Amino acid sequence: MRIALDVMFRLEVGGGNLTHLRHLLSAWFADGVEQEHELVLVTRRENVEILGPEVSDRVHVHPVGDRLATPTRLVWEQAVLPRVVRCLSPDVLFCPGNISPFTSPVPTVVMLRNALPFCPRPPTVKVGSSTWAWQITLGWFMRASSRTATRTIFNSRYLRDLFVRRFGTDPSRCDVVLHGADSFSDTAGRPEAPATGPTDSALLERLRIRNPFLLGVSHLYAYKHLPALVDGFAKSGLAELGYQLVLAGKETDQPHVEATRAAIARRGLRSSIELVGPVAHHDVASLLRTCDAFVFQSTCENCPNSLLEAIMAGVPIASSIAGPMPEMGGDAVEYYDPYRPNDIARSLRRVALDPEIRARLRTRAGARARTLSTWREAGRDTLESLASAASARGRRVRA
Repeated sequence: MRIALDVMFRLEVGGGNLTHLRHLLSAWFADGVEQEHELVLVTRRENVEILGPEVSDRVHVHPVGDRLATPTRLVWEQAVLPRVVRCLSPDVLFCPGNISPFTSPVPTVVMLRNALPFCPRPPTVKVGSSTWAWQITLGWFMRASSRTATRTIFNSRYLRDLFVRRFGTDPSRCDVVLHGADSFSDTAGRPEAPATGPTDSALLERLRIRNPFLLGVSHLYAYKHLPALVDGFAKSGLAELGYQLVLAGKETDQPHVEATRAAIARRGLRSSIELVGPVAHHDVASLLRTCDAFVFQSTCENCPNSLLEAIMAGVPIASSIAGPMPEMGGDAVEYYDPYRPNDIARSLRRVALDPEIRARLRTRAGARARTLSTWREAGRDTLESLASAASARGRRVRA
């Protein structure tokens, strides 16, 4: 089978698109997919360097365009990509970046990874008119892509069910493929070799973290609604007991970041809440080993990697109950309403201070981890969806 991958979206180091693509391709390489099938990567030239030779040496790279602005990319994918695909003559076109061409000469599979345009309640902090205009546009393109694609892959049952219920999507043309939860293991399932870098204690010192601490890992988007978490932490009384709240992630939506810092100042918690910025993936593993509990604050998700990683680490977890979080965490998580600081405070105190709850959550996390998908399983499920699409229209599929 010849598979063309539409990777015309911009890849950013540390971003979710790049993380997902690298894990998926690594899983395929571990299974020898590139030897049994032909992979053709259609991507902008700037992405080739980011992917590196570990990818470009194992797939056929078809570079087109360079530094395309988002509006240009949308037009290009609809007007030019179908002609490129016709020339490449694949058995199936795989679009893992939310959008696919509405007309395609070959069967198409689109993966919908962004739930934000469909969240039932918008963030309470303004992020600017241009951001919201993009979300409205993205939502329209995602709906149209799902209607016209041969098959649609969702990364959670939550988003699939939303599309079926709200937009009448045919569930027989849908597949659900969760992200792998074994991000801290290699593709053979073994723990990653320790990276060269600081010890756990040296890392904590460098990031100005002290024990005991609660850890949150995610980029600081407005839909995380972090001021409510700050208020919940203040109401929990944990700061007075010496606990620190550590939030690791890139400061993305600046109005939201400023509102979060203002909430920290208003509550007098500058010495108890630390925004440490983005950290390397192996450093996240170190922080998960040393934290007292993990906190996942969000009002909108599809398949949150950091929540899955915390479950795999076996730490006590307090999480928002919004969206797909119960689907991911099952009974291994203490849930709360992300809009209600009093409810957040209750959960934080339980996972930090109650020894019976902490022990129970650790045990349940271990059991839950054994039910979660690995990246190799996610890769195989994705490949199965592509094969199903390729054969749906009676095309002769090349081995």
